[in-house]
Amino acid sequence: MDINTKTNIRITGKVATRVYYYKNKELVSRAYFIPVQPGTGAQLSWWNVFKAGVAAWQVLTQGEKDELDQRARRHKFSGFNLFMREWLTL
Repeated sequence: MDINTKTNIRITGKVATRVYYYKNKELVSRAYFIPVQPGTGAQLSWWNVFKAGVAAWQVLTQGEKDELDQRARRHKFSGFNLFMREWLTL
């Protein structure tokens, strides 16, 4: 019995050791887990590059962000995604 049909309430989120969500309009669950973060040197290096890119985005003027948004439209990206794409391929 789907709880949604009787109460019209959609339940999602973590309860104890399970995560509940809807897939194809049906309530499903899976085990909750915390992914392992190995923290290899290469991974940490990329995290730092990404972190620097986010910091660089945050100090852009609104005009610069608007220009990136305009350029990104033809790729169906946001300006932030285009900026990060360019940042990560430097």
